[in-house]
Amino acid sequence: MNGYKADPCLLLLVTCLLILVDEVPSKVVVEKHASELDLNCESYEDGVDWPLVREQLLTFLRRPADDHPFLSSLLAVGRKRSDCYIGLCCLGYLAIVFMPPEKRLKAMSSTLFGSVPLWDQIPLSYWDTINSKWPIFGLLEVLQMQLRSQEPVRSEAVDGCCDRMEELDRRFHQVLDSHLSTGQYVPTHSSLRFLAESPSRCSFGKAAAYVSLGERLLLLASPVLTQAAKDLLALGEAQLDRCMVGRNATVFDQMQSAWPTWSLLRRVEVGNLEDPDNWEAEGFVQIPSEKLRIPPEW
Repeated sequence: MNGYKADPCLLLLVTCLLILVDEVPSKVVVEKHASELDLNCESYEDGVDWPLVREQLLTFLRRPADDHPFLSSLLAVGRKRSDCYIGLCCLGYLAIVFMPPEKRLKAMSSTLFGSVPLWDQIPLSYWDTINSKWPIFGLLEVLQMQLRSQEPVRSEAVDGCCDRMEELDRRFHQVLDSHLSTGQYVPTHSSLRFLAESPSRCSFGKAAAYVSLGERLLLLASPVLTQAAKDLLALGEAQLDRCMVGRNATVFDQMQSAWPTWSLLRRVEVGNLEDPDNWEAEGFVQIPSEKLRIPPEW
């Protein structure tokens, strides 16, 4: 399990959850703004305590290698029918974490959890996904680390279009890795220099640079800079989603990337590098994007 512990009953629940998801007929995704959705899932009469589910997901991500007695019951929730789609999506990614490596790779490459763009999973911007307080990017970060340890076959389309590692890219990638590994913020000048010197093409590296800049602006807690940070995350999202030629990049495409964009988005989710274990602290993103469309007061 690559450091993640599970008993046989848990593995059975994982299998049932993925079978259930595959059997659900495909639906047309209707774009809705975050303000139109009950992202807390408190209004759904499905018998599930969704705030507790979210809290347990956060507890798992705080120490993913530890034993968590609630995991079996948590994954069992994923078998229920509910309109809390973002919660079910989180539970689906959690289930894939506990799969054997071969099944995990197949799930991410050939099921709806990995073979479609993230927008098809969650019809929200990255900003509003983070504002929902559901830890999507934390779960994606864990899955990406697992897939990297498996050394999956990389897509030539990803390598050729979005994921080049030329000298400029390698230097910035080293900056990101060193600051992520030590829990430090990425220097603003490093991200700006990389964006200024990069070719005009889209790239996953640019996405990481935009997200790291957005994180630094959010740290300043200014209304004006918060709006700018939202715009930077939108630019990063566009680099990730629209880089592929002739199609949108899938979740699996992005997971094969060497760039740590999921990890950077995860840090924006948590928003507390000084005390990363304090998950009760409020994250950086507290305002829906709809309220940031109006110029903030200076």
